[in-house]
Amino acid sequence: MKIRIESTEEIQLRGDNRGKTLLVAKLDVLYYDFIRFDARMPRPSHKAHHEQLRLRVKLTRPDGSKMEPFASIALVNGKQAPAIVSFEGVLASDIPASTEVELLRYETHAV
Repeated sequence: MKIRIESTEEIQLRGDNRGKTLLVAKLDVLYYDFIRFDARMPRPSHKAHHEQLRLRVKLTRPDGSKMEPFASIALVNGKQAPAIVSFEGVLASDIPASTEVELLRYETHAV
């Protein structure tokens, strides 16, 4: 499944996360199609109570350069709504529109 970023928006977090920036990216695939694809991704079989799962993705920019950040899938309401993912610590200038998104794997991370 080819997935591309249509647009991005940087959001400044408040409260305990003050000063952090979250990048929200709208994808060119419908939310429910994206979730069905994500559901087929293998996940670690065991996760300790102090660990969380994180989705590793590969981003290929239009110039061919790549990066592999973690992404979070936003809950979206509406059958025809586009899928939305967020990236922490990534700027909009790092991920231009038409960047290709490839879901790689889920990894465990200690919290």
